[in-house]
Amino acid sequence: MALSKFLDPKNDLSFKKIFGSEKNKNILIHFLNDILGFSGGNEIKEIEFLSTIMDPEIASDKQSIVDVLCKDSIGHRFVIEMQLARDKGFEKRAQLYAAKAYSRQLDKSVDYVSTHNIRDVKTNGHYLKDFQFVFIELPKFTKSRVEQLESIVDRWLFFFKYAEETTDEDLRKNSRKSTNNKLAYDELDKFAGMRKI
Repeated sequence: MALSKFLDPKNDLSFKKIFGSEKNKNILIHFLNDILGFSGGNEIKEIEFLSTIMDPEIASDKQSIVDVLCKDSIGHRFVIEMQLARDKGFEKRAQLYAAKAYSRQLDKSVDYVSTHNIRDVKTNGHYLKDFQFVFIELPKFTKSRVEQLESIVDRWLFFFKYAEETTDEDLRKNSRKSTNNKLAYDELDKFAGMRKI
């Protein structure tokens, strides 16, 4: 088996290079559409990268930095964060990032008053219709061979979990099924070459 030429796409620099740069925004668009199941009329066609530094609104708050923050052509914002280690506070931090991104889209000159019943006391129902969270837990992804991959989501998860172990033969097999996924591998390969120089 040939040695892989790929870096780990979960590494902060690799992740931002592949998914957080203007020249690779088509990779991010395909990734978001594939993972979120968007197609046809609801698919993301264009995105704009926003500053990943979310400065506090008041001096006593902390500054937040996310991996990738972007919005699509109709104004939906996407916070993409790669978390390698288990962190008990990650879900709360994800909610904080989402709330900050959401609040920043409000026009400062307009008074904004909105009351929401966040959780129903009896049903514990969730009523924040403008927020959606998608968590990908790679340890739960058990397909370890290209031949086992059945969907585009499988191919993305395989990319994140096994890119460092991917052989040229695996890449050829995978590329026949997903040209968009191959773009991410190609960018990872270019980045590995740049780091060796």
